[in-house]
Amino acid sequence: MAGTSASFETPTDDKKVVLGTPLDMALSCILHQSHQRQCILVSPILGTGQLPTPQISRMAVYLDDTQKPCFVGTVGGGNMEGQCRDHAVCMLRTPSMPSVASIAFTVHDDCSNDFIGSTRFLFERADSHDDALEAIMAIRSRPFTVGVEIVKVGPYSDPTARCQRMVLAVDPRTDKLESISGCVDTDDETRASLQARALALSRGVHMELTTLRTDPAEWFLYTIAPRPSLFVFGAGHVGQEVVYSMARSGFVIHIIDDRQDIMDAADLPTNTIKHVVSFDPASPVPFFGTKTLELEASDPVRAFVVIMSRGHSADVDILHHISTHMTPRYVGMMASKGKAARAVEKLRSRGVGQEWIDSIKCPIGLPLGGDTPGEIAISIAAQLVLEWRGGRKHFADQGALYDVIHG
Repeated sequence: MAGTSASFETPTDDKKVVLGTPLDMALSCILHQSHQRQCILVSPILGTGQLPTPQISRMAVYLDDTQKPCFVGTVGGGNMEGQCRDHAVCMLRTPSMPSVASIAFTVHDDCSNDFIGSTRFLFERADSHDDALEAIMAIRSRPFTVGVEIVKVGPYSDPTARCQRMVLAVDPRTDKLESISGCVDTDDETRASLQARALALSRGVHMELTTLRTDPAEWFLYTIAPRPSLFVFGAGHVGQEVVYSMARSGFVIHIIDDRQDIMDAADLPTNTIKHVVSFDPASPVPFFGTKTLELEASDPVRAFVVIMSRGHSADVDILHHISTHMTPRYVGMMASKGKAARAVEKLRSRGVGQEWIDSIKCPIGLPLGGDTPGEIAISIAAQLVLEWRGGRKHFADQGALYDVIHG
């Protein structure tokens, strides 16, 4: 199926904005679109073989002014995605087709024709007026929150009916249910069972999905987690390269500096969040500017701090502030061996414990042997992804991580 694959374009900016994972890109296309056209949202449900991660692999499909199909996000690529694209475009061009459909596609080896895998996908007509999809986007940008998406796969007796979806937002530190968005049409007993299953999922593995059958309905439940946040101190050459290297990673990226002129001149991806703040330790909220941002950077699961400011003194002040006020998951500092040794001595003199000092990634980045700003940034980006992913497709138990911090 010929068409255009692109990141979502905001109506107020002619630059394309990569909003993170395919999930973020697809939902942003649907909810914040300027074209106000009907879209098809494609979500992988369950399968065998190389199943794309359902919680972050989504695709939005729409037709542009010339009726050419446009695709935002991905559900795994290859022949299976090609079949998904074809069906989604067919739905857009055939209004009489049901608004919700669950279809399984199989893939065979091109040479041997051996069976490789099969995946079920959910196709649904979607537009910008969907509270549940908005709730997913809100959870993705909110620290200390875990969501669970409950989706009715079928059956739908009315072919024009929209997909039924409910999203629960939970604070994993307290197991408190914060909000419920959207709705599902079912009896009280089934709704209570779905909510209980959702709350159980919110306490478990970072990325999880499960199924529930309540004759005749079939439900799928997905966990939704906020995107990790990266805080880059220093808008110099390497800092800017780090931002570019991480732009498509799914991280929410903040870059922080005390120089307005440098920040104004920095040519960064349009979804980068810039902060010009005071690096004076005596300022009301030093280094972060606001208590809200400081709290976000204290998330022990999703906060990553990279320090490469213009001066050795500022780097030490930032490290000392973090050690006494905050609990990010990752702290790294760019430094030569000599600068690192001097920083350690100054931190010790200020009473910072050796265990915390040893946790600092310094020298920062994986030892790739690079020396240019771009190469150094790639090594830092690789280390950040390795720390976040843990070398696995799915993440570690986030509940246990919060328990370590909060007891």
